[in-house]
Amino acid sequence: MLRPVHIAGAVSNAVSNYLRLPRIPVLMGYDPMIQLIHEDDVVAALLAALTPGVRGVFNVVGPDAVPLRTLLREIGRPVIPVPGPLFEAFVRTTWRLGLSSFPPPELDHLRFVCMVDGSRFAGRCGLVPGKDLHTILHHFREVPARPLA
Repeated sequence: MLRPVHIAGAVSNAVSNYLRLPRIPVLMGYDPMIQLIHEDDVVAALLAALTPGVRGVFNVVGPDAVPLRTLLREIGRPVIPVPGPLFEAFVRTTWRLGLSSFPPPELDHLRFVCMVDGSRFAGRCGLVPGKDLHTILHHFREVPARPLA
């Protein structure tokens, strides 16, 4: 069983959709460390996990973690600091009305740090991420921004 950190790229998941926003809201007072992995590295991890004899539950990580605001600065889109209660109410309402693809529980990833150690999988399968953070974020700099709907 593989447990990758936030998968980023052309996929349509909460973190990728968030990073494609034209203006990116952030929770005021929070700047958690974020771990991303490129979708190609997840595919490589899946293939490595198919090696005979590889059994267990493994965390799969990409390059080193960075603070959220550093990551957003690298993307180059405007950041909008929003007070927590207002942000939470907005996300819950837009999710409930079907106007957003960003589920309310994902707010915890913008608020709290959750660091994952992938050394066990890397040691077992000899796999290290092929894409660095700059390469992962290139997709979000080059792809046109779009709303969460």
